[in-house]
Amino acid sequence: MAHVPFGYRSVEPSTKRKLVEDVFTSVASRYDVMNDVMSLGIQRAWKQALVQAIRPRTAIRARLSVLDVATGSGDLAVRIAHAHTNSHVVACDSTMSMLTHGRATRSSADTLPLRWLVGDGESLPFANEQFDVITNAFGLRNMTDYEQSLREAYRCLRSGGQFLALELSPVRDAVLKDLYQFYAFSCLPRMGQWITGNGDAYRYLAQSIQRFAAPFDIKAALGRAGFVDCRATPYTFKAVHLYHAIKE
Repeated sequence: MAHVPFGYRSVEPSTKRKLVEDVFTSVASRYDVMNDVMSLGIQRAWKQALVQAIRPRTAIRARLSVLDVATGSGDLAVRIAHAHTNSHVVACDSTMSMLTHGRATRSSADTLPLRWLVGDGESLPFANEQFDVITNAFGLRNMTDYEQSLREAYRCLRSGGQFLALELSPVRDAVLKDLYQFYAFSCLPRMGQWITGNGDAYRYLAQSIQRFAAPFDIKAALGRAGFVDCRATPYTFKAVHLYHAIKE
């Protein structure tokens, strides 16, 4: 595979995996706090929209099987488990420190039908057709090959299964663009340094948003992976999109 983007840099795929792991390891203990601060708390509403959109077309089952890929601290996985009480949720991430911190700080997680697992979104450790729903909140950008992660999601979904993902996009609105750029490239790194001690991690965040695929391209990639009914719903001045797709 050719070089891949890590922020504004082009690096070897193996290098990107290590750099991404280093980023999340360095901010794990303050990750949730920073998410709330930098989004002014709106990230909770975005995740709630995803949780409410869970409606797979799989046959009626006694228990809904859900995989949350790139789960980070498990925030979305826990929200899904709380909202869908008939579900069994697997919270999967490639960074052990994120999972460890998430499980240690979410006291309610031990009472939920929730399993924590280290795993790579581009090579999921599951057999074919194991899940009714696969989710991913803000993790596509961090994949070495995000289209491979979509193919893996397709493989692991049952027929009628649903894929849902949240992802950030640069604001294109002529009025808001300059304000967005100032916030993303000047404010976020400073906030990240203050809250997590790693401003570079949030400089990477801003750069990775700029370099990532546009919503139209992500919908096309979902189609190439085999999905149908591929849609993107914008939120908050189109800074975030909720992607929805079905495996026939």
